[in-house]
Amino acid sequence: MATTETVVATKPLYIGRARAHNVGDVVPPENVERNGWEKDVAKASTAAGRKALGLTSDATASQAEAAAQASSSTRS
Repeated sequence: MATTETVVATKPLYIGRARAHNVGDVVPPENVERNGWEKDVAKASTAAGRKALGLTSDATASQAEAAAQASSSTRS
């Protein structure tokens, strides 16, 4: 998944038995393909990404990106 857009987990993501990301967590794009998570993440600007971030369906793409970035900074 070669992208510069923010991607978020749409379901809990695991590496082995260890949870790596919760729903709505920002996922580094380089980890998506490496761990086989292509179907378990979405771009923050999509409907699935907005849902994972807890936003309403009428949130704009820029609001979703801002929410993802805010989420990322509070979890680090």
